[in-house]
Order: sequence, then structure tokens, then C-alpha cells
Amino acid sequence: MLNGLDISNETQKLSYNDIKKYNIEFIMLRAGFTDYDNNKTKIKDKNFEYNYTIAKIYKLKVGVYYISRAISLKEANEEINYFLDIIKDKIFEYPVCIQIEDDHNTIIYYPVNQKNIEKEKLFNITLFMINKLKENGYKPMIRTYYDWYINIFKKYNNVKYFIDNAKVEGEYIMSNKENNHLYLKENEEKVEVVLVENCLISKIKNYLKAGYKILKSKIRKN
Repeated sequence: MLNGLDISNETQKLSYNDIKKYNIEFIMLRAGFTDYDNNKTKIKDKNFEYNYTIAKIYKLKVGVYYISRAISLKEANEEINYFLDIIKDKIFEYPVCIQIEDDHNTIIYYPVNQKNIEKEKLFNITLFMINKLKENGYKPMIRTYYDWYINIFKKYNNVKYFIDNAKVEGEYIMSNKENNHLYLKENEEKVEVVLVENCLISKIKNYLKAGYKILKSKIRKN
């Protein structure tokens, strides 16, 4: 059993305490994402370099992913070039992922998302990005939903998958979000990824705990 962290929020920073607490051996880092604005702005995760450096200092195996919103080959080419520029000159022991999960209700931001384009078109867009990663010497992986895998990507057998929100058996990397854990399977070896809580949620919890302690001390005094 291997333990790892999936850091997918730009407010999250890898720390020695995380590594020690969960006995971390590998990490999946978000390198960047395409924003939900009309220009589909491409954004590098502000803590990517820091988290990568810390992971390497502690000799963790590292994987990486980019969250795509591409709905055309032109957008896919722009995204993949941006992604490649972020990760150039870096070494990854775990796969380099393209996350295809844009089912967000983007009507107020942008009228079309990946969910609403033709399945064959999304398949070809994703295949284009996967092949571009292969051409640059990476071992690519598609991160997506179970139903998207079944209905769109399953026919492509030359790549592994990182399946969210489902228990799935197969010769691809699989995952299941359950009790704040994410399970992966690679080469018949079960890998457990512990999800780090969003920092904002952690802060709120800490504030509530602090407030409770103050209130409790005041009640005792009275």
C-alpha cells in the first residue's frame, strides 16, 4: 500500500507535517487549469513550483495534471502547449494527466462546455492532447468521470485512466472518492491517496474550535 496526496487547490501547500502524518510516498500535483471566463484564461497553479520542490526534497514520486476546458483542437493545442511549458525540465515518476471533466454550468460564463459537445469531438480533442504529451516523452493519463470513460474514452486502450467518483475494475488506474480517500490501482498494486482538506475549510474549522474554546472558558469563569 502506497500513500499519496492529491493537491488540487492553489491554496494548498505540501508540508513536512502532511508527509509525516499520512506517511506520504507520492503526490499528484495540479500544474494549472483553464478558467471559467469568456477568454478561457490559462492559469498556472501558484504553488506548483513550491509543491514540486518540496516533493523532490523529500524524495516523493510526483505526478501532475492540467484541468482542461478545451472544446476545439485550437483550444486543445493552446492548453497543451501551456501545460508543457509549465512542466518542462521537470521529472515525473507518476503519469502526466489531462483532466477532462468540464460539466460546469457555464452559461453565465461561457456558453459551451465539454459535456455539451459531440462525444466523438471530445474524444478527438483529448486524443490530440494525449498524443502531444507522448511526442514530448511523457506517459499520459486521462482523468475523467466514470460515465465519460464508459461513453467516450473506453475505446482508446493505449492510455491509462484516473476515474473519479466510481468503483471500477480494469487495466487502468482507477479511483474512488470515499471517506476523503482516493483509491488508485496501478499494475495490480493498490495505491491510496489521501485528499488534503481545502485550506479555507480547515481555517473555518480552526476558527470554530478557537471560538468554542473561548466561549467555554468564559462560561467556566461565570
